[in-house]
Amino acid sequence: MASYATLSDPVTNHEDSFYSCVVAMKFCAMGMVTSTTWTSGYVTLLDGVMKLYDSKETCEKQPNEYVLRIGLEKGHYASPIVQTWISQDFAAGGGNFHAFYLMKDYGVMVPLKQIKLCCSHKETAERLARVIDANSN
Repeated sequence: MASYATLSDPVTNHEDSFYSCVVAMKFCAMGMVTSTTWTSGYVTLLDGVMKLYDSKETCEKQPNEYVLRIGLEKGHYASPIVQTWISQDFAAGGGNFHAFYLMKDYGVMVPLKQIKLCCSHKETAERLARVIDANSN
């Protein structure tokens, strides 16, 4: 499992086609959040494919050992960013973080939540959301 202390790491890439950052995540199933706790991780987005890793080290040393892979396609989008309070270990006693959902609109029903991502810096969350939206069209 990733070290919780790394959650405040800054963004490591600034290109539209490739983006990576440290995040906390909650997993969703059937459009509902199913995780009860936040999991620290590392996300990369390259050529329309989002990969979630347990740590930056895993991403660098074993890039095929991701936790979750989501191919972004038409209908995917980032929900509005909201400020959320997290009081878990990696938040060093608690703090305000910036969270949003990766949504999938199938055009027939209500859009479904696929994963909830949280960043310690608002700018990081905004940038990640913009790159998701840019890679989903």
